[in-house]
This record gives sequence, structure tokens and C-alpha cells, in this order.
Amino acid sequence: MTQPIKDAVDTVYQRLEGWLGHGGFAALEAPEA
Repeated sequence: MTQPIKDAVDTVYQRLEGWLGHGGFAALEAPEA
């Protein structure tokens, strides 16, 4: 993978770890969903 993609993936996983401690995947749901 190119470096920008690696950085983006790392950021997403870091945010997922945070969300798992704050309501889990509910934070990923769009308001209109």
C-alpha cells in the first residue's frame, strides 16, 4: 500500500478503537439511516 493509504487505515482503526469504548458502532450510523 502507498503511505497515504496506510496512514488513513491507521487513523480509521484508531478511531474504531475509540468508538468501541463509546457506544460501539452506533457512532458510525448516519442520522438519516
